[in-house]
Amino acid sequence: MVEWLAKISVDEAANTIEALGLLLRNPHTEHWTYTTHKDSIRAILEAALDCGIPEASVKAEATIGYLASIGESEYLNLTRPISETIH
Repeated sequence: MVEWLAKISVDEAANTIEALGLLLRNPHTEHWTYTTHKDSIRAILEAALDCGIPEASVKAEATIGYLASIGESEYLNLTRPISETIH
């Protein structure tokens, strides 16, 4: 599913970041889901951050924060400095 979301993430950034966030926070999602699909997750996060939709950017930043909180910190370099973050 994560790979499919990545394929459509440029055209559907707001929807794919929403789906990714729900998937990652689901208590039934296995650890391997986010450890084996790093490139796809990165593509979804980048699309959401670059799409120009404030809601999508906020959700992407929240998802990056969530991932960092569970030990997946390699996405932190996608976040923008505080002066560039959409509030």
